[in-house]
Amino acid sequence: MAGYLFSIGSKTTDPIEVIRECAASGVYSTKLGSLSPTVFEGTLADYISMKPGDNVYFFCQRKIYGIGELVNVGPDCKYSNFPGACALKGYSATALNSQFLVDKGNDSNLYRWLCLFKGAPYFFEDGIDIDEILRYKPNTFKMLRAFWKLSFVKIDDEENQSLKEIVLLRHQTNIDNSSHLHRCLHPQTHNTFEKNQIL
Repeated sequence: MAGYLFSIGSKTTDPIEVIRECAASGVYSTKLGSLSPTVFEGTLADYISMKPGDNVYFFCQRKIYGIGELVNVGPDCKYSNFPGACALKGYSATALNSQFLVDKGNDSNLYRWLCLFKGAPYFFEDGIDIDEILRYKPNTFKMLRAFWKLSFVKIDDEENQSLKEIVLLRHQTNIDNSSHLHRCLHPQTHNTFEKNQIL
């Protein structure tokens, strides 16, 4: 299976709070900082390629937190955030009558697509420094070495397997204690996605 590494937060953000929020909802959406055709089409192509069972990781302040797994909620694991999200043009909340699946206020139209996931087995509060990860089976990491100024990156099966291994090895002593975060999608969230447009 492939994997997806999402960059979240900033230098002033508490990564645990951001990851706790994402893990609790089981929903992630990337903000498009640009609607240029290259960025738009590349991001859309990555979302379209997402499949149930692909892994999800979060990157913040040089650390990687994981592991999640994309899951179908309703018919798919990824959805358009609003009608017409796959068209290369801007929308306003007023014009859409607030038809956003994920409402981000005035920036909602920049969150075009979203994906749904669960912990696999968990998202751990203790992140792993990127340098430590790159030293583990260094020949298998290619996209992670180039992960700079990107909102997220897709990694292939081999790279995903190595990343998953190092995360599980690093946390093997605390898998069964309280230093992890569970993912919990509520039935209301399920119903919301089951009735909306897939990519």
